[in-house]
Amino acid sequence: MTRAAKFRPILAIFTFVFGVYITPAHAVIIDNGMTTIDTASGLEWLDLTETVNRSYADVASQFGVGGELEGWRHATTSELNTLAANAGFPTPYDLQPVTTAFTDLIDMLGRTHDGTGVGGNPLVGIGAVGWFDDGASPTGTSHWRFFELDTGATIIAQILATTIDSTATTFTDVDTGNWLVRAAVSEPTVFLQFGFALLLIARLRLKSVG
Repeated sequence: MTRAAKFRPILAIFTFVFGVYITPAHAVIIDNGMTTIDTASGLEWLDLTETVNRSYADVASQFGVGGELEGWRHATTSELNTLAANAGFPTPYDLQPVTTAFTDLIDMLGRTHDGTGVGGNPLVGIGAVGWFDDGASPTGTSHWRFFELDTGATIIAQILATTIDSTATTFTDVDTGNWLVRAAVSEPTVFLQFGFALLLIARLRLKSVG
């Protein structure tokens, strides 16, 4: 078998992968264990359960070099709206029927609320709830929720934020985490890394038969 013939299968694989990944992709929300990756926005979301019962201020103090959450930051209103849209639930989203896809999204992002709210929290249901950067004053924050609300008569799906800047940044809640994001490895980057690996394998294979 000639060198060209040995190289041809690897080239075919490379071409196939290129065709799959270089084509404009639909938004895909990927469960990555303790994080969730939105391939359309290029953002990686930390599971809310990793920061549950911690205040906005406490978490933000760990973003710097050497901090527990170095490289992360609080998500903005715009980024949360984009996440909802890319997951297939564009806002405004309220009084909607509960679906398996919506429940799965809650579990993927991190279910922090399960049952009846604790303390002054009147909500009953399940949800992914977290503090976020609402763009208001630095002394207050708000929570954003992907939630299945039990009204007593029915259960509805909703994506809502509390009144902007309504809670002190030092406030903690056992049902609330923090919406944290960082730049994820993009699909083109993953593709290039895979492509280079294939080319390296091809080169080593050619050398071995040369």
